[in-house]
Amino acid sequence: MDAPKVVVEGLCKVFGSNPQQALDMLAAGATKDDVLKRTGQVVGV
Repeated sequence: MDAPKVVVEGLCKVFGSNPQQALDMLAAGATKDDVLKRTGQVVGV
């Protein structure tokens, strides 16, 4: 099998007014559901 041509790791798309807050929470171990419940922002990927 050939090696993958493109590898993507750690990609996030945040829908909301303060994406940095959501990214910080994810980096600290929060789940996408935690981010939604605490901030109202949606982590799409």
